[in-house]
Amino acid sequence: MTNSKKLEHILKLFSLRNKPIYGHFHRVSKISKIIAQGMGIKDPHKLKIIKDAAFFHDIGKIFVPDKILLKKSSLNFEEYEIVKKHVKMGVDIISMFLHDPEITQIVAQHHEAYDGSGYPAGLSGDRICIGAKICHIADSFDVIYSGRCYCAPYKFNKAVSEINECS
Repeated sequence: MTNSKKLEHILKLFSLRNKPIYGHFHRVSKISKIIAQGMGIKDPHKLKIIKDAAFFHDIGKIFVPDKILLKKSSLNFEEYEIVKKHVKMGVDIISMFLHDPEITQIVAQHHEAYDGSGYPAGLSGDRICIGAKICHIADSFDVIYSGRCYCAPYKFNKAVSEINECS
């Protein structure tokens, strides 16, 4: 079994605990590839890196308690701080299995924001790799369009509008 397949197996086991998450991983991966292609990225290797990193982007959430992940109301400060740690934990997991600096970088930066308000490092602008920017948008779109236990899904056009307004 390849290391990538081992990671996928870990995510399948995680989905037994949190059923919606596995679909989220697949959708973010597919949406990321579509965005990358729409931006003119044609290199098959680069597309695979973006697609794979997007699939594994939230693997660190394995270590976030369900009472936080599945909470139906807003997170308090302490809960949000715990959730933010999933990025570092994800990087640690990816590093153990894949040894791919490009995938690791995308996972490490997928919650950074162009204006510097993201986490974990508060990177901004061009300091964020393009794959992480793509993954961030795909992740946000999927959350908005698919909904979560704490919010109803938006219709497609409203989800696109929300992404445009927040960009």
